[in-house]
Amino acid sequence: LLFQDPVVCRFTESNNQCSVALGQQLHLQIPLVDGFYLKTTDKTFTDRTILKYRKTQSNPPTPNIPGWQFVNDTKTLILTSAERNNSGTYTLESFDVNGSRKGNYSLQLNIEAQVSSVKVSYSCLSPGVMNVSCSADGDNLRFNWTPDLNKTLDLENRTSTLILDKDHHGKVTCSVENHVSRDHITTEVPPCPELTTASSFATLAEVTSSRQHNNRPTTVESTLVQCTEVQNAQVSSVKVSYSCLSPGVRKVSCSADGDNLRFNWTPDLNTLENRTSTLILDIDHHGNVTCSVENHVSRDHITTELHPCPEHEA
Repeated sequence: LLFQDPVVCRFTESNNQCSVALGQQLHLQIPLVDGFYLKTTDKTFTDRTILKYRKTQSNPPTPNIPGWQFVNDTKTLILTSAERNNSGTYTLESFDVNGSRKGNYSLQLNIEAQVSSVKVSYSCLSPGVMNVSCSADGDNLRFNWTPDLNKTLDLENRTSTLILDKDHHGKVTCSVENHVSRDHITTEVPPCPELTTASSFATLAEVTSSRQHNNRPTTVESTLVQCTEVQNAQVSSVKVSYSCLSPGVRKVSCSADGDNLRFNWTPDLNTLENRTSTLILDIDHHGNVTCSVENHVSRDHITTELHPCPEHEA
């Protein structure tokens, strides 16, 4: 992935944040001071010194952490390619020409993978009712749906799943964003088939038996029979999709076309969430998973190989 322009972050008097895409170049602008000491603190509260600078020193200093360069003329620290382990709090202590402390600056740097591979999948939960899910790759994702769906369904905004009734079909748009990028996809969602009922009232044995009572025929039992025929669409188009929720944690979803679907997973996963269409797997679960789908008239399954989600780099 190529980036045309670097991200420029600056220290200010107040706390501030800066977000950079994974792999992107960062220019960290240092205030014009006579001396400074720059350190970074990661999520484990480990401090690392990046650079110590004095205006009077003969040669420009070299950053202590690989990947950084210091340009003395512009007082700019350059991070060639941002990595996740560059995330953290950057603290700058500035000094005057006499070495007296002048001020402190703080900056929160967030490195995130860009939003990519936005997908919408859907399946019929019951006649006329559809489950629509949106997934994407990237870090710290926030989801948003077509505005009229968020309003009409009174959903909590930015969720990745919708339940649509028979009044909602056609095009839906899922938008996904984080601090460094955004993307969206528009999908045509057909209506789920409704239950087809064929009812007939039979005259069979409307009076099944009679007997004489006081020389008059008396009805003993009268029956009106209602026959109901239920037609289900067969299971088809079974699909498994997955996305990384956080380092080492994956959301796996199974979808299929058909009516009154029941989902089942690879036996060792059923102990987690039996007969549901979504699993949350930790780092101990990867490799092949099988999703089986069935209803009253048919069944089908698919086996998919899952790759482990990347963990935070140390």
